[in-house]
Amino acid sequence: MDIGKNCRISWKAHLDKSINPKGIHIGDNTWVLSGAMILAHDHCRSLKADTYIGKNCVIGVRSIIMPGLSIGNQVVIGGVAWLQKVFIRIVLQQEILQRY
Repeated sequence: MDIGKNCRISWKAHLDKSINPKGIHIGDNTWVLSGAMILAHDHCRSLKADTYIGKNCVIGVRSIIMPGLSIGNQVVIGGVAWLQKVFIRIVLQQEILQRY
């Protein structure tokens, strides 16, 4: 499990440490709020996959992040969200201007 600098993880958050304990990667300055679940395995589907959360993110209250999900930088996941098979990437306006 990799947790970046200045992260805030609620003591009521659930980070998957059972089957794939090294499968969670959280970037710097990310907040994981109360009751959020970040999973790195799914026993029903026999799936063991790394889950990535970028820098400066907020994972809302009671959200569920399924295994294998990659969340980009500066993303806010609303409360009670359930994310599976979704890849989120926010491109900042400065990044777009630098490309052109």
